[in-house]
Amino acid sequence: MVWNFIGFIGSQASGFVIFILLAMKLPPEIFGVVALAAVAADIISMDGRFACMDAVMQADDFSKKTLNTSFLAFFLVALPFSIGMVLLGIFVGKIEGYELVGEFLPIFGLMVLAVPWLAIMDAIIMRNLGFKQMTQRSILGTIAGGIVGIAVVFSPYMIWALVAQRLVTLAVVILFEFRYTRWFPGRDVDWSATIPFLKRFFPLLAISSLNQAAPRITMVVFGARYDTATVGLLRAANRIGDTLQGPLVSPMMGLWFPLMTKVRGDRAGEANIYTNIIWTASLLSLPAFAGLALISQDVATVLLPESYSGVGPILRAIAIISLPIPLAWFNAIAMTALDMNKTSLTYTIVTVTITVGVLLAIPDVTPATAIIVMSVPSWFIAIYGNILIHRRIGLDHAHHYFGMAPAILATLAMVGVVSMLYMLGSDWPAIVRLTSSASAGALVYAGWLYIFHRNWLMERVSLIRGRA
Repeated sequence: MVWNFIGFIGSQASGFVIFILLAMKLPPEIFGVVALAAVAADIISMDGRFACMDAVMQADDFSKKTLNTSFLAFFLVALPFSIGMVLLGIFVGKIEGYELVGEFLPIFGLMVLAVPWLAIMDAIIMRNLGFKQMTQRSILGTIAGGIVGIAVVFSPYMIWALVAQRLVTLAVVILFEFRYTRWFPGRDVDWSATIPFLKRFFPLLAISSLNQAAPRITMVVFGARYDTATVGLLRAANRIGDTLQGPLVSPMMGLWFPLMTKVRGDRAGEANIYTNIIWTASLLSLPAFAGLALISQDVATVLLPESYSGVGPILRAIAIISLPIPLAWFNAIAMTALDMNKTSLTYTIVTVTITVGVLLAIPDVTPATAIIVMSVPSWFIAIYGNILIHRRIGLDHAHHYFGMAPAILATLAMVGVVSMLYMLGSDWPAIVRLTSSASAGALVYAGWLYIFHRNWLMERVSLIRGRA
């Protein structure tokens, strides 16, 4: 797990620095345009890629013919999707105010065609838990793409900087993985095996896409209800939130399939893995997002130029809805890793349907209010999802939730101290208030756990270091 953390910290840190540099030159509207154009492409380039990797790993057959077949099946899905994006770009480009979205869509659509090759190489690397290689490729791709993006932003073609960044990142990642795996699609294919692959692939794709459907639909709704500038502010706030979420929580997403595969059929082992991942997520995510909710305006003021002044309230809303991460964020992938595919799909459909329904039903409110209101129902659905998983692995509900108590208590202590410090420093410069609050909060949180819950803390640290 330590390589997962290093990878996310390295890629997120470098990506965040690049984002800040680009934000100094690009207005929110450009970020909004790219975010809207990427909504469709990410269904294949992100959800499809990981669904393909997981489908290959579930089959546990890495023969050349099987890998070729898996590549072909995924490519046959990606190809019409790519064509559709090119045609959609022609249509969207004729809409006033969205001409640039129409120009970006075909480029993102063509980039989709390289994803099936990348997905198979991902699976080959992860077969042997190659977190180190995944870390190296992520950091290298992020830095290379960032350098090109920054170079373009200082050229006459600055509006294409974010597109150039994505293109170069994709190319570097592909070259790195090919150098490691030496795998290239071949003609030795078993056509009859494409159907079994797609039967594994589509449920995984559906679950992954549905998990991301709410934020993507939110982007589209914000674009229609507000404007591209508001979408750009939302994208900037999400980028800051992702910088925390990436290294703190996302590495644990990569643990479910490899670890659950090793204990399949052993309910005690499954319960042990489940509780350890969730409790470790609570250790890392609760203080981070509780603190961010308190200091969000200062974060936006210190990091971003004046044109992004509207990011603060949206960032606070994102931090608030991220607090239930230990309860809600892992339900779908945990169900899938436990062979509860149908349950996972149903759970995700219900969650997304209600969340999006609330978003569309609420009146014309501020973006920050809309983000919070649309998320509240999913918190209650998440509790029911927890109960379904607990029943499957024979886990006592009280035992599981009580295991998060140390992180909750330490977070409450941290919130009390930071809130008091914020009131005392209301007239301080934003940078002074931000650094003093963050430092005091981290000290109180770590100190509370070390003094009152030392054994629990050491168990979580062991998991992070890969020794649990």
